Amino acid sequence: MANIRFVRVGRNPNDWQLDCIVLPSDETHGELVHFRPNNVKDFRGGGPVGIYLALDALLDRIASGAEVPRADVRLTLARFKNETRAYFSLRALDEYPPRSPETEIWMLINALYEKALKGIGESQ
Repeated sequence: MANIRFVRVGRNPNDWQLDCIVLPSDETHGELVHFRPNNVKDFRGGGPVGIYLALDALLDRIASGAEVPRADVRLTLARFKNETRAYFSLRALDEYPPRSPETEIWMLINALYEKALKGIGESQ
């Protein structure tokens, strides 16, 4: 089944890490992980409308397997489509020009991240 999985890594140990799968129906399944206190919060539900198609189209515009030093990777994506998996590594948002596909990917994922953070804040 087609899906896009991504891991959003924070810049410092006090950030939550987001690990999420987006299905073509825009349903999301994921978890926020805070490694210092070993805290994991699961979430699932509908993502922003059209997020799967938007991410899929944006991934078509960037090179898979781009050379980014491991220490610089802040976002990894894996797309399973047509029985093939492709991997994408991105640097931090501020390292891409405005309106680039990478910036647009970051904006979509950051919106989902903020929504998930808000959701766990309300449940605590």
